[in-house]
Amino acid sequence: MTRRTKTALYWIIGIATSLAGVAIVRLVAPQFDAKPSAILGSIGHIVALGGLVVIAFGVRQRVWAQSAENGAEAKSDSEKPDDSP
Repeated sequence: MTRRTKTALYWIIGIATSLAGVAIVRLVAPQFDAKPSAILGSIGHIVALGGLVVIAFGVRQRVWAQSAENGAEAKSDSEKPDDSP
């Protein structure tokens, strides 16, 4: 799986999870009475936050992979022998 595919997968899963949480809060929770509505609202907020965490995790993975690539390139350049006496 390429890095671009992994990044897209994290974004798709994160957005879908966040939208599901928002749908619970905005569409499902108001249909119930006070206590179940509060519980569903809390669950929806947690699910929406979880979606944002998934997106953040994907971004972190991408940044780490990019910095590892850049570090490997920089390291190979620095390992060249020095011609100075």
